[in-house]
Amino acid sequence: MKLAGKTALVTGAGNGIGLAAARRFAADGARVIVSDVDTQAAHRVANEIAESHNGQARSLACDVTQPAAVAKMFADVAARESRLDILYNNAGIAGPPGGVTDVSFEDWQHVFRVNVDGVFTCCKAAIGLMSDGGAIINQASVAAIVGGGPPGVGPIAAYTSSKAAILGLTRSLAYQLGARNIRCNAILPGSIETNMTAPLMGSTIYTDGVVRATPLARFGKPEEVASVAAFLASDDASFVSGAMIVVDGGSTIAQGPVFEQISL
Repeated sequence: MKLAGKTALVTGAGNGIGLAAARRFAADGARVIVSDVDTQAAHRVANEIAESHNGQARSLACDVTQPAAVAKMFADVAARESRLDILYNNAGIAGPPGGVTDVSFEDWQHVFRVNVDGVFTCCKAAIGLMSDGGAIINQASVAAIVGGGPPGVGPIAAYTSSKAAILGLTRSLAYQLGARNIRCNAILPGSIETNMTAPLMGSTIYTDGVVRATPLARFGKPEEVASVAAFLASDDASFVSGAMIVVDGGSTIAQGPVFEQISL
């Protein structure tokens, strides 16, 4: 029970990686606050954790693009929990595909409001509740360190740029907050089976391409990302801050399809 006695807030916890992380944190002993823009999803997950995983959980609906809603959420945490030990900024959207010349300014702004501004406002509000130290985990993506999308997708300029911004924010926070024993790290998932990738799973160009371009030859599971988040949230990572941990089965170290052999 490495997170026993700790309070964790997970945004975007209604499904996918956020759901897996909320379950994992609870299994490791944390009291979990399940946050999502989808009120029913957040409530359902909190109830499931409380009933099926013998964990302590409650839900808070929040649209992270709205600073007033974020302020209200953290005011509730301050009133009921008095402190926060773990913040996992998981909420995010893929946004529209396309390069810089294809994406409208309105779509660009919307992606950044969710993926960057939402993380900024949550971090800003959480810091004051971490008086005894804490762990902030920001969800980035391997898109932050590569130029294009996965096979068959092409450029995803807004998403790629927003996730790259998260890396800079994470480093800045780690530098600023170290003296207060608040650690801040980023996770960079690769191709994970979630609601975000679900619309693409019917395309063999995409699915076969991901498998062929990944040394471990498969998609990742949300639980595999949640395991890394649980490590970063725990005292096992007490000297880890400002790190960028890639969870992608090796795809970013491969140059194209890795199992095609060239005859020499």
